[in-house]
Amino acid sequence: MTNINEGVLAQSQETVDLEQSMESAKHDADADQSQLHEDADEDFISWSACTSMDWAFVPKSDLPVKEEYDPVEKFVYDAMRARSTNPFTDAEQQKTSVLGYKAILDLFKQQDDLSMLTKIFLAFRTSGGGRTLGMMIADSKRHAALFHLIFKMDPFTSEEKSASSSDKMLADAYLNFVIAIVSANSIFLTPAMNMLWRCLQNTDAVTDADKQLIIHKDDSKSKEEIETIVKEQFERNSRLHGTLMKILELVPKANSEIYPLLASSFPFKLKPLATQANYMKQCFIVLNYVPTARQNVLELCLDKCLEIDVEIRIAQDGKVDIDDTKEDDDLFIMDEETGTTKETPLEIENRTVDEMAEKLDTLMYLTFQNLAAKLISTQDLYKMIIPAFDSVILTTHRSKFVQFVIFFLCGLDNDADGNKQASNENDDENTQNILSREFAAKLIDLVLDPLNPSINRQSAACYLASFVSRSKAVCISTACEAVSAILRFAEAYMDTYHTEALARNARRGATAGFGSGLQSNSSKVSTHSLFYTVCQAAFYIMCFRGKQCIQYHKKAIDYHSSLDNHVENEDDESHILLYPESSFIDISSKRWTRLASHHLNPLKYCLESVRGEFLLLSDRFELIDAETLNKLIIEDRKMASGNKTGSQGKKPTAIRTAATLEKKRMTGGVGGLGRGSNPLDSFFPFDPYLLRRSYFFVEPYYRHWIGSLADDPSFQESDDESIANSVPDESLEIEGESDFEDSDEDEEDSVDHEQSLVEATEVTAMSLTSTTCSFFQEDESDNEITAEDMAVPADTWVKELKRARALSIEDCW
Repeated sequence: MTNINEGVLAQSQETVDLEQSMESAKHDADADQSQLHEDADEDFISWSACTSMDWAFVPKSDLPVKEEYDPVEKFVYDAMRARSTNPFTDAEQQKTSVLGYKAILDLFKQQDDLSMLTKIFLAFRTSGGGRTLGMMIADSKRHAALFHLIFKMDPFTSEEKSASSSDKMLADAYLNFVIAIVSANSIFLTPAMNMLWRCLQNTDAVTDADKQLIIHKDDSKSKEEIETIVKEQFERNSRLHGTLMKILELVPKANSEIYPLLASSFPFKLKPLATQANYMKQCFIVLNYVPTARQNVLELCLDKCLEIDVEIRIAQDGKVDIDDTKEDDDLFIMDEETGTTKETPLEIENRTVDEMAEKLDTLMYLTFQNLAAKLISTQDLYKMIIPAFDSVILTTHRSKFVQFVIFFLCGLDNDADGNKQASNENDDENTQNILSREFAAKLIDLVLDPLNPSINRQSAACYLASFVSRSKAVCISTACEAVSAILRFAEAYMDTYHTEALARNARRGATAGFGSGLQSNSSKVSTHSLFYTVCQAAFYIMCFRGKQCIQYHKKAIDYHSSLDNHVENEDDESHILLYPESSFIDISSKRWTRLASHHLNPLKYCLESVRGEFLLLSDRFELIDAETLNKLIIEDRKMASGNKTGSQGKKPTAIRTAATLEKKRMTGGVGGLGRGSNPLDSFFPFDPYLLRRSYFFVEPYYRHWIGSLADDPSFQESDDESIANSVPDESLEIEGESDFEDSDEDEEDSVDHEQSLVEATEVTAMSLTSTTCSFFQEDESDNEITAEDMAVPADTWVKELKRARALSIEDCW
């Protein structure tokens, strides 16, 4: 520092007010700034996507007065020349210049004179008539130490250490110099981009559209102090993005370098929420001026969300925990040194669950908000995200929330077409959403493609069933076509294994060397798992949308019959069909009867609640012939009774009333048509979305479970009666339920009895992850239909099924 002051004239007080100049240059940008973000939830990380980058720029640096600046220029030029290939011939002058060069290096290391540092950055560009910069670029190896110190700097941090922290003269001079050296030689592109991105990671993503602090949030500061910090972070963010934009404009190849930089620096999943959320915001800002990286960045964000998603495990009872954690039986742990009580393992796990869920919720919120900004068309966004679905999401068995980005985009596309339904059941029969049909068709292709691995085809079937059932964007025509398509696969499969002998031979080949006994039933499921999963998908869709599908199918048949009866329409090629050909949406009772009566018995290996609901639907709309339906109902009752009394190991001692059931329905539950035994270890990826903040984006397009028969008068009357009679009744008493009795004890004992029943007989909502679902073992002979069974009136069984349905279906929220 002393050497520099000796080599130049004494510094006089600055006469040019650079701050005033800078404020004038960005006056228009400041005029558009909105007020400080205020939200009822102080910890809520929001996001308002910016749609333009007019706010991001680097102000031009004004030069100091000539009397002060000329000596600095000469000093810098001489110092750089001393390190060049043509040094001074005068030994004394060479020695002085070498010492000056070392003084510059010391100044960059110490950063204790920001005024002089600013002048030197300016002089690098202007001294020697521009020759100084040329010497530095030409002999970059000789100046390696200097460039290392330059790109290591954070000019904003240096200014914050000074008394005039609001003065951005150093930052402006530094960033303009960085732009100059990158434009002179693109070899400096990588270190320059690394420096800028490192600074951006430490800067709040404050834009003209979003003024929320995240990483610099300090609740102890006053409102005025917070506003000052917001302004400071906005100015910093503006300059950094402005510099990066300028560099990308000067060096086009830098656009291909930006994504590897973003991907390599993404914070690890255990990093604080503020760090991860701010990083994702900065990535989305970059997409405004690097649109070619949009697909890669979206895939990156989804992948990072998925890393957190798979850590969270939701059990059948709705309990949430972190995967691969072990519970400790100790109630507390004493710190041997202090004697104080530390957190128990359960407390630590609960806190970890909350933190991970909050991270995932926030990152999903930011992703949804960015997609909702519609910076490009919804169809283009879909095309960008679908490869990530194919390669990562579809193959991740325990994904619970990330897949909803596809669900959301289909809903957005539905809104864009003006087709948003007013309610769950008011679907326009002739209105078809492009993206939802495209996604459903893609899933059908995956299911039917024999070149795909069986596990992927089963996963696609689960996605198809869940998407068609849950998305309001899926029209009833698409639902019918999906069911008809997968029924064609099931029929082809049944044609292949048209005898029990062929099915047994396939099982023997698949289980050779694995023993027998209890494994026989398991091997049957594993051998024909694709068939059973596809059949369950068809049953599941019908449970949700069966009444609509049946009505639509009948209308289509009547419509085409009317066309055939009008000769004048036969030659009218311009006639637009209002309904597709009947073969494309064929869900006739003949197909269901054949499927349900096949010796592979697909209903037997369905999720228990799906089987029961489909049987109710079949009884109401005569989807299956009476004889087959009676056998299936009796078989279902036998399996349900056996599961209640045998596999759980407890005998129920109380029964829930309609009042307690309604309270249970209103207060929680994982929800949906996902209760009961789960032999296929199935999952439905669009089960209710349980992240509280980002749920806002999913809810408008989500169809909650209400039942296919909920609005049917005949069903309602019968169902209401069954609920009213949910106490033990001789006419409804079935084997395996005769031990149900009302409790005459006090209220506390009644609660205990009810909880005992819940533990023993209530089959909780199906796990979204399917990691805890138990396999349903049984002996084939246990469910053989006897003459005595067939003597029981079918109406009694149907009434009991309706009662069981009313007791087993819960919804979410």
